[in-house]
Amino acid sequence: MIGTLLIPYWRIAYQKVGCIPINGDHPMNRLSCTQQELILKCLLDGNSIRATSRITGHARNTISSLLARAGTACAKFHDKMVRNISAKRVEVDEIWGFCEAKDKSIKRGKKGYGSVWSWLAIDKDTKLLLSYHLGKRTESDAKTFMKDLRHRIAGRTQLSSDALPKYLGAVYRAFGYYVDYGMVEKVYKGNRYSHSVYRRSTASPRAFQRPSSNA
Repeated sequence: MIGTLLIPYWRIAYQKVGCIPINGDHPMNRLSCTQQELILKCLLDGNSIRATSRITGHARNTISSLLARAGTACAKFHDKMVRNISAKRVEVDEIWGFCEAKDKSIKRGKKGYGSVWSWLAIDKDTKLLLSYHLGKRTESDAKTFMKDLRHRIAGRTQLSSDALPKYLGAVYRAFGYYVDYGMVEKVYKGNRYSHSVYRRSTASPRAFQRPSSNA
C-alpha cells in the first residue's frame, strides 16, 4: 500500500529534478521505469537490500544506487513543492532509530553512529508531511527543525508536540508569538516492568493531559 502511494510521487519528482539515469548515462545500462518501481516498492514494503536483490534479480549495488538517487529526487521535490502551505493544525514528533550500532554497543567499542532521530511535522487534517529533519535529539536539532517548518507554513497555525523541553525555545525562536503552541503530555499505565531495563516496548497510554502553564 505504501509503495502504491509513494511511487507516483517519486516518478513525478524524478522527472521534475532531472536526476541522472541509474547505472550510468548509456541507454543500454538504464533500468526501465517498471524495474525501478518494482525495486522501490520492495524497499518501501520493508524488504532489505539483500531480499530486494533476490526478489528482483538486480545487484545490491544497483539497488543502493537507485535508492540514493530516488531519495535525492524526492528530497528536492519536497523542498520545492511543499511551500506556503495553509496548515491549520500541525503535529510534530520524533522517531528513534540507529545507524550501524546502538549507543550501548558503541560504548563497548563497536563502530557506528548510534542513535538517530527523525523529526517529523504533519498536517493533522491532510496528513501531509510538512517538514522533516534527521539528527540527534538536541536543542540545536530542534531549532533547525522548527526553522525549516516555519518557512513552509503560510499564516498562523496551531502547533502541538510532546512534552520534550527542547521544543519550547525552538518554537518561539522560529515562530515568535505567531503560533498557537501547546504540549501534550502522555501518562502511561504503570506495571512492574515500567522502570525495568528489560522492557522491550512502550506501555499503553492511560491518559493525555496538558502540562501546566508554569512548566
